Amino acid sequence: MATALYPDWDSIQYNDGDDNKTSLRKLYKIKEPKQILEKLDKIATNLPEETEEEKSGKALISKILGHIKSLCSDPEGPHFSEPPPKQHIYRKEVGDKNQKKLNVINDDGQWRFNGFPISHAETEARKKFFWSHIDLLGLFFSKLGPAPQGADKYNFFLPLTAVFARWSRHLVKGKLNSPNMYQCTWAEPEPGSGKRTEFSLGASLGGFQPKSLGDNLRRTRFAMLSGFRNVTEVTINDWDTGNPLPWAFEHSQERLWKFGNCAETYPLFQLLAESDEQTTTYGVALRKGATDEVMKQDQTLSLAYFEDKMLERVEKKDAGGNPTGEYEHRHLAPPCGNCTHLVDVIAEANLSLFTPIDQFRDPVDFQEPNDEPPDD
Repeated sequence: MATALYPDWDSIQYNDGDDNKTSLRKLYKIKEPKQILEKLDKIATNLPEETEEEKSGKALISKILGHIKSLCSDPEGPHFSEPPPKQHIYRKEVGDKNQKKLNVINDDGQWRFNGFPISHAETEARKKFFWSHIDLLGLFFSKLGPAPQGADKYNFFLPLTAVFARWSRHLVKGKLNSPNMYQCTWAEPEPGSGKRTEFSLGASLGGFQPKSLGDNLRRTRFAMLSGFRNVTEVTINDWDTGNPLPWAFEHSQERLWKFGNCAETYPLFQLLAESDEQTTTYGVALRKGATDEVMKQDQTLSLAYFEDKMLERVEKKDAGGNPTGEYEHRHLAPPCGNCTHLVDVIAEANLSLFTPIDQFRDPVDFQEPNDEPPDD
């Protein structure tokens, strides 16, 4: 059987203290909120702490996990419940008793979020703020990094994104909206540099009550981007006229959602804003339907999982429904207009390295005549 030709869920594992073999395959199969939190607890508890750096990293992971639990609904955390209505967002009431509303910003009017700043950055300007338990879950996984030795898009970044997506979906209570997209960005150093690959996970907006908090949350997340390189100095082209427009919430490159809504927001902010010229940055985005649709059809996460679903390509159709001869992935998404602007124009990264049709081989290429899927 040929090696390394197919995506692999088992070669990279996390230590959970039980059997020391918690693979991404095993993590993906967990879906009950209490079991997810228990597994996060075990992973956090069994992190090494021999050096001062390891001790600091373990303390940070524990702090992040505490915030995740405070916003979860099963069991119900204090910040999920209050103030009403219940939702997975750090928030507070503002205004007088007759005109109360919910906000995710502090009273001083500055775009300082009503979440908890968690960052190793030394300066206030570089701190990233988190107010959603989904974004905090992405941060939890990201801070377990750098990526393990031998990690690539098939054996780590795409499978880990799928785990993140599935767990996020099951940690959102009832009718609260789940994110539509989940994304992983990673920065590979030059060969021989001795550096490891850093990565970051993020999701589009989710876990909140749109009527009570929606617009304020969208604008708050947009405002976070104001610290992203030269973002406020780069002009945007008008949808209809093509004329240049200043950076603004209303001038986003997508008609239906604004800058800051996308799953790429935290990963781009964290990695691209701080990357150096000696790294090459990649990204992959997974649509929310992938985790539920695929899991129903293939509980084993075998090679067929990727061949038939995760990496499935479908032919594009024109406005009249006619085949175009061009293909795209059903479950992997290219950068939207907003993310294209951030990646290509502002971060000056290679957009093709964020485009799945350019980055992922056709699944039919994975198998050779005598290949068989790996044992479950």
